[in-house]
Amino acid sequence: MSSPAQVLEKVKEAYSRLRGRPLDNVTAGYYASQIVQGRMKLTEFEGLLVEAPSFNDVTPKLDEVAAPEEAINVAIPVKVDVGLTEELLSRIFVQSKLYSDRYKPLIDVGRYIRENVSPEFWRVFYESTQKGPLDFAEFTKILSSYTALRELKQ
Repeated sequence: MSSPAQVLEKVKEAYSRLRGRPLDNVTAGYYASQIVQGRMKLTEFEGLLVEAPSFNDVTPKLDEVAAPEEAINVAIPVKVDVGLTEELLSRIFVQSKLYSDRYKPLIDVGRYIRENVSPEFWRVFYESTQKGPLDFAEFTKILSSYTALRELKQ
């Protein structure tokens, strides 16, 4: 009787000879233990290899398989540090269409009002808005009275 190590080598050699490629250790160990325990003979193992279809015989080649066209979303965790600073974000915002179409006109009007009304206007304006939103008529009334005051002071 051969030793377990000798049986393992015979199993590997038979597989390599009959299939033309090496046998993985787990599978080789399984069949060697079957032979050592008397549950199978080496000739029966060889018969299985001859009779069983080869993996290559039953597995279609990649170019023979028509893969379905579909997309699978896979979340891939990526850490990217692009160094966003407040200054960079401000520059990007100022160059945007949103800024030029929506916010620049508001800033320009606000700047004009700030430069042309007395400081007292801001106190009254914020006190008035605490009571609730101002409608345009109320705003223009406050604005015109403080613009007139500033003109009188100059």
